[in-house]
Amino acid sequence: MQAWNDGNDKALIVTIEPKKEAGNKLLKINKELWSYLKNTETTMKLPSSMMLQSWNGSDLTYDDMVRESDLVDDYELKYLLDENVGGELCWKFI
Repeated sequence: MQAWNDGNDKALIVTIEPKKEAGNKLLKINKELWSYLKNTETTMKLPSSMMLQSWNGSDLTYDDMVRESDLVDDYELKYLLDENVGGELCWKFI
């Protein structure tokens, strides 16, 4: 997935893999979460009752995807390399 944010109030997450999920998007604006499904070309606002449901059948929830968190405290990360993506220097972690 690729993710962008503007502070803690706005975030966009685009699914890249797996191929059948590629193009799906999550958009967070303040406390609202919107989901776009590419295959059906539908957009829906996710109710708060869905925030703890599984995201794409994984162990992650929708809440995990958009909540404020600290990568260092919440996850065990390993730095791989610096990579140029679209003219921007990015860090790659696993």
